[in-house]
Amino acid sequence: MQLSPGEILLILLVALLIFGPKRLPEIGKSLGKGIREFKGALSHIGDDEPSAPPASARPAPVEEGPPPAVPPTIEIPPSLTGGSPTA
Repeated sequence: MQLSPGEILLILLVALLIFGPKRLPEIGKSLGKGIREFKGALSHIGDDEPSAPPASARPAPVEEGPPPAVPPTIEIPPSLTGGSPTA
């Protein structure tokens, strides 16, 4: 779709009538800033997710050792508990 210089002039004239001479520079700045941010974001899409995390971010390897010891069960004599032994 090609716009002729006359059509571009007509669009600018209508924009001037709608927004006024004070708002047009603000709109142009905002539009230019938005386009620059969008282009910058497109060029940095691959930078967000690194292929491998840095060494400091990796968890330390877990060393395998012997399983924790299970404490022995202790039987309390019925004379100390004050009653008869329970099963």
